[in-house]
Amino acid sequence: MEIEKSGQSVEILKIYPDAGVHEYVEQWLRLKTAKTTRRMYQKEITRYLMWCAVHSIDPISVRHKEASDYIDFCMDPQPASFWVGPKKKKS
Repeated sequence: MEIEKSGQSVEILKIYPDAGVHEYVEQWLRLKTAKTTRRMYQKEITRYLMWCAVHSIDPISVRHKEASDYIDFCMDPQPASFWVGPKKKKS
């Protein structure tokens, strides 16, 4: 699983080599049958793992304060130029 943002590619396994995060995510996503659901969940999981990496937080053993901080971040992801992609045109 890779993250592509601003021309940089980061492999989740290299960020969390011992946490088994990659395996947990892949197994969980396989349970989601709708392709659009998987893509949406993948995007949000990737954002969460990136946020954890930026803040040096183990994504598996997050505590209440960290979860609250992440929720606040989701309400206003800054810097938006890094965390928010361009809006897609509705077809």
